[in-house]
Amino acid sequence: MTIATATKSNTQAAPDAVEEHHDFLRILGRMGDYMISGRAGQFWGAVLARAMAVLVLITIPYFSGQAVNAIAAKDMNELERWLIYATAAMALYVVFSILAVRVFARLATDALFRLQMHLFSHLQTLSLSFFDRQPVGELMSRVSNDTEAISVFYES
Repeated sequence: MTIATATKSNTQAAPDAVEEHHDFLRILGRMGDYMISGRAGQFWGAVLARAMAVLVLITIPYFSGQAVNAIAAKDMNELERWLIYATAAMALYVVFSILAVRVFARLATDALFRLQMHLFSHLQTLSLSFFDRQPVGELMSRVSNDTEAISVFYES
């Protein structure tokens, strides 16, 4: 392969990559709209809870390190204090994580329900000739597989 051929093939692939990236962002935005619409406060509250969980999780190794230093210094009062801090941080991490996961799960379930209802209502508006051209089993399979893929996206 010559350099000119390689350059030509690379320039031809670039518009497709840009278009795919644009489509991905557009689809991601639509999926986000289904999840957030009318529930922005819950969504941002869950994001804040997740951020707080991560921040608390970051402090646990610091507290553990300080507890090890207290053991090396043979200061049991200091050790007890750092262990209490580490335990409190772990408890806060669990609480914030559970809160975030539960809210995100509820938002994802509601979003998937709204998407399925929108899809069903759209299918109701299609003409009979559309259903004559599309085998019903294939149509049902595509709808089921696509909504399952979106469900997996929301769950992760």
